[in-house]
Amino acid sequence: MYLDREDRKRIAGRLLTIGIPGPQLDQATRELLTHINPFGIILFARNIVDAHQLRDFIAELKAFRAGDPFVISVDQEGGLVQRLKPLGNDWPNARDMARQGIEAVRKFGHRMGQELRSYGFDLDYAPVLDIHTEPTNPIIGNRAFAENAQDVTTFACAFAEGLRAAGIRTCGKHYPGHGDTTVDSHLALPEVQHSIETLRKREWLPFKAAAASGIMDAIMTAHMMVPKLDPKLPATLSPVILRALRDELGFSGIIVSDDIDMKALADHWSLDEIALLGLKAGLDHYLACIDPVRALGLHRALHHVMEQRTVPAEQLIASEMRTITNWQAINFS
Repeated sequence: MYLDREDRKRIAGRLLTIGIPGPQLDQATRELLTHINPFGIILFARNIVDAHQLRDFIAELKAFRAGDPFVISVDQEGGLVQRLKPLGNDWPNARDMARQGIEAVRKFGHRMGQELRSYGFDLDYAPVLDIHTEPTNPIIGNRAFAENAQDVTTFACAFAEGLRAAGIRTCGKHYPGHGDTTVDSHLALPEVQHSIETLRKREWLPFKAAAASGIMDAIMTAHMMVPKLDPKLPATLSPVILRALRDELGFSGIIVSDDIDMKALADHWSLDEIALLGLKAGLDHYLACIDPVRALGLHRALHHVMEQRTVPAEQLIASEMRTITNWQAINFS
């Protein structure tokens, strides 16, 4: 199968969700969105002034992209990670939610989903499926629902059910399991020395259960090394590790990267390598959250991979269609 220039441009955009600089659709942002034509936008605190502005801003973004599959997403977990906190609601962290029981967790998910939907969001990068097994973990901690696989599975799936009941799509994270690390992947490259047997008995159980439940529309990868599975590449770029998510854990939804601007990836692999290795590994979608220049660079790199035909066209189209199938109903229902 041959992809012509228009095919390549379309697919490169649909493989991307990007961050944008500020709280308005200014000329520079319009040009960025027109050039990349991304499948989605992720919003942060820098994009939010107040409730009225946010609602109008999301409506304007959707109007600008009317007619195309397009998703507005956010990282809203509660506790440490909640981008909408300045607007009023201060949501508890996952650990504190879980202490109130499964029905409370489901209600928290539903209420959070209702809040997100009221502003026009479509997708939340939640819930966390990591298990808090390392007390000194600087980035997961109480973002995890529990310290054991069974409770994490129970509460995370309940939270996801609540989000979806409110009309918000879900993304479980961070595969293959970030809970036992001692390094923040925003700042450096974490590593765990787990064998595949350990992962099967513990870290992978919530991901496997989430895949079986059908409640997760996407699963996010972690930028971390698991050298006993792949001594050269982090999970995000590893065909061995991503293939296990498909073949062993049975996940058929969207595999999306964590932010490619995080130092765990950005300090070690170029944009060309991230584009090529990620696609070859089986990534469906990339997040480029911080730097518009890097988002443009990744878009060019993805286009170049397609020009060079180093990844089968059928695989690229499958990733595009998997993304649209899982997420387009939000906007086209």
